[in-house]
Amino acid sequence: MPFKSGQTVRIPCEIEAGPFPDEYLVTIRTDTQVTSGFVKAEYLLGVPGPRGLIEGTVVEVTASEVCVNLPGSFFTTTGVTSVSPDWASSNLQSGAAYG
Repeated sequence: MPFKSGQTVRIPCEIEAGPFPDEYLVTIRTDTQVTSGFVKAEYLLGVPGPRGLIEGTVVEVTASEVCVNLPGSFFTTTGVTSVSPDWASSNLQSGAAYG
């Protein structure tokens, strides 16, 4: 599936309990990195976990990567994760708005 900027996508993730009842610890494992952080339940599908989907927005597409902006507070990134086009085609799902 070709991706484009502004597109909403769903990304597979691991979901664990967070510090608040409406917030969860999410871990996204891709072919290039592991991204973890806290996300409000309203941005997740499949709560309670252990596996689910987080919705994000594609912000950039190049020949070598697809960059997706994620809602929440992440430990090692400002909320943007990048994946290879092959990983994106195999793992990202086209999504609707949150909820």
